[in-house]
Amino acid sequence: MIEYENKQGCTIFHLNEDIDISNAFRIKEDIINTIDNEKITKIIFSFRKVKFIDSSGISIFIKIKSKYEKEVEIRLCNVFDTIRKSFEYSHLTDFLGLCETEQDAIDSLTK
Repeated sequence: MIEYENKQGCTIFHLNEDIDISNAFRIKEDIINTIDNEKITKIIFSFRKVKFIDSSGISIFIKIKSKYEKEVEIRLCNVFDTIRKSFEYSHLTDFLGLCETEQDAIDSLTK
């Protein structure tokens, strides 16, 4: 189960492991179940402990953004440079809302 907390009207998912094909489905299902059960509308994914993500991991966030396109706002934060480059190469930084810090993400969702 992925840890999450509510802060200033936003739900922060703390991603605590590298994300690849071996765990991407489980992570995606945990996140979707939480969003649906808790009726979450403002989401921040903190990558503080994620040092690696492959294409199956990146697809999690594309699928979630697409599934909840009108109901949910998403931001990513605390992303290591190597992972940030993966999102940049895929032209997903604007689509997913990449922020430097957790507070930057909160501020962008609560303006």
